[in-house]
Amino acid sequence: MKEKRREVRYPVAEIYEKRLTLKIRRELGELVSAKLVDVSLRGIRIKHDLGLAVGSVVECSISMPKYLTKEVLFSAKVIYCIENKTERNYLIGGEIIHTDEQLWVSVFLSVHDFIGESLRAGKA
Repeated sequence: MKEKRREVRYPVAEIYEKRLTLKIRRELGELVSAKLVDVSLRGIRIKHDLGLAVGSVVECSISMPKYLTKEVLFSAKVIYCIENKTERNYLIGGEIIHTDEQLWVSVFLSVHDFIGESLRAGKA
């Protein structure tokens, strides 16, 4: 798969799953959990139990309940959706197309700083 994002991707290690919450709004309006794989200012890669149609736009929310009181809502256009039959999930790449820019940058930097500080402290 060819790298398309121009900015740096920041991987999110499994150890942070308890601190970081990502949810996707399904067709019926329900929010379901997904796993954040990596993030950049304009893109996101996730793992999810269900596939999403390429080209569709999904509403998402990301939060760090212990560190930020505000949940960030954003929309992402699905660029690819690859089934992983061994893990029984899908790897989904999306382009972030709508968000409160100021808040998104704040959350992005908080996640990045949190991961960086934890790695430096040897908690990863």
